[in-house]
Amino acid sequence: ALQFLLLVHFKLIVLSQSQADAQWWGWASVPFQTATRVHFMQNMPIYSLVPLLALATMVHGSPSMARVFLTTTDQTRLFDEQQGIPVAPVPPHFVPTIRVDPSVQYQEVTGFGAAITDASAWVLHSASGPLSDALLELLFLTPSKASIPCFDTDSGCQATIAGGLLSCATDFCPTCPKAGLCNKTCGYCKSAKDSGLGLSTIRITMGVSDFSMSYALGNITYADVENDWDLEHFSTNHDDDYILPVLRRARQLNPKLKIIASPWTAPLWLKDPPGSAPDYIGGGTFLDTDQAYETYSDYFVRFAQEYQRKGVPVDYVTLQNEPGHGGCGSMPCMLLPEPAEAKLAVLVGQKLAKAGLQNTTRILGYDHNWGNGGNPSQPGPEYPTALLNDSAASPFIAGVAWHCYGGEVSAEGPVHDLFPTKEVHLTECSGGTWSGPWDTNFLSNVQNLFVGNVNNWGQSTLLWNVALDEQSGPHCQGGSCCTTCRGVITVPSNASTLSDITRNVEFYSLAHFSTFVPSGSRRIESVAPGGQAPSCQAYCSSTGCDWTKQYSCPWQPPGTNGHAGNDGSLGYECCCVDRTKVQEPCGGNSTGSTPLEFAAFVTPGPDSQVVLSVVNPSSDNQTMSVQIGSLGFSSTVPPGAATLVMPWTTEP
Repeated sequence: ALQFLLLVHFKLIVLSQSQADAQWWGWASVPFQTATRVHFMQNMPIYSLVPLLALATMVHGSPSMARVFLTTTDQTRLFDEQQGIPVAPVPPHFVPTIRVDPSVQYQEVTGFGAAITDASAWVLHSASGPLSDALLELLFLTPSKASIPCFDTDSGCQATIAGGLLSCATDFCPTCPKAGLCNKTCGYCKSAKDSGLGLSTIRITMGVSDFSMSYALGNITYADVENDWDLEHFSTNHDDDYILPVLRRARQLNPKLKIIASPWTAPLWLKDPPGSAPDYIGGGTFLDTDQAYETYSDYFVRFAQEYQRKGVPVDYVTLQNEPGHGGCGSMPCMLLPEPAEAKLAVLVGQKLAKAGLQNTTRILGYDHNWGNGGNPSQPGPEYPTALLNDSAASPFIAGVAWHCYGGEVSAEGPVHDLFPTKEVHLTECSGGTWSGPWDTNFLSNVQNLFVGNVNNWGQSTLLWNVALDEQSGPHCQGGSCCTTCRGVITVPSNASTLSDITRNVEFYSLAHFSTFVPSGSRRIESVAPGGQAPSCQAYCSSTGCDWTKQYSCPWQPPGTNGHAGNDGSLGYECCCVDRTKVQEPCGGNSTGSTPLEFAAFVTPGPDSQVVLSVVNPSSDNQTMSVQIGSLGFSSTVPPGAATLVMPWTTEP
């Protein structure tokens, strides 16, 4: 097995009254030894992968250990646990590459997950009985913090289940406190089949999407009976067979699971021009009449009430998936211009409140791309900006939902800066055969969808289909239908055990976040002193720039001066300039002293952890020194991914 070396410079301090400064007096190089993969990470093809380092840190007091999980560029390690890293107090004048401050907290995390589309629900539900439940456990169970594998494979070591460190004859060996994990050799760990991805947020479709089993009239929406203005025939019974059973089981496995629901189209008779399937399932604009708004707003409330009655409360609704996407042919879609969405938001918000659901089911606006990707017909940040500037609609809109298919993640930050009380959610991004090699796909996912999103105030990241079959389906045919999309996992139709499924690149991208950062966590301060900060907000704050002068260029919020505005799809730099001055140049954190990118979190509850996620997008090892509170360590980060896990308590 390939041996990977992480050099950990474990620095201990000699506390002496006679010395002006503390001295480094211990250096330990601890190799990452080959670890047994947990069951759900096995049997993946080998490509090239780029690194993520997620560091969950430390108990205060005596030096302690950080658990390490690793993903390497060659995929020889895929979220495998490695030998831990010792952490100790930092000396005076210590200058870290990354400084984390858990006392400075930002947005609360809603969660990380993917979409349970009609197709995904069918794939998960139609698997053989034991496999169906195993798949749901794989996706939604939260791994036990107590299950800490060992790594020394020296057969001469007598492994004893005990607290603290094991006595090991020849090598360092962490403990396995959960009885039964280790065999008789010190450090060898059995596969922890009760481990899971810990998905904490999912997106569902209200009616059909491009990933559904049937597009027949009666299955398209919950109100397919034409001109049913009073919704007398409204019904969610289609979802009873396999969608709702899967959702209820997911909620059993993760009781804190959050759900976001989105329609791909209104009932066809509520579209202009009105039509019937399949002529207008992928076309038309929402019918701009008072009667249509009244009926469709009732539709959302009825959906939320029905799902709650059936044991699946919905936390958020968006009013239209990709409201600027029209002319989709056989793929369901509908245009919903911003003024129409604003009007609909008011009515839906008022009626949710009247039904007593205003605190149970909230509205997210927009639900489309960061930018138009060079297509002027598509919307960008100007849509949610106008929506939240609408004084009537804004009180009913909890936040903005974004997609990844155009523009850059940096577009999220300026909109949040304009509306700092509104939430930010990345609600869709699919992988597929177009996404490029495994390594660059992984790097893009972690840099943009996870680290980039949370550093631009994102509270959730949701990938697209959580599970698809070997034909990348079931899905619609023709039009804008995606026939090459990829699920988080691929479940062949003849699969009988977990060994038959494929954990795709999206699985490992999610694992470094969903496994360790549950709902209720908070992003915390993480900066690179003297170098690159992970976001415009952090960069500008570090330079003392007032937030009213911060923005990402070339895109700017409406009404600002300076650089020519566009949708942000050409990249950005963080600007700290006076917006009243047109000629002042844009500058910021586009370059710095380290190529590492990172985000940090603190998890909730008495067993709190600090989680630092670091990406090394270069092809070379990168040396970093990390300081978290008064503790720290130095290490070499490879082109790969790792997670270090230790508890955290508030420093005195």
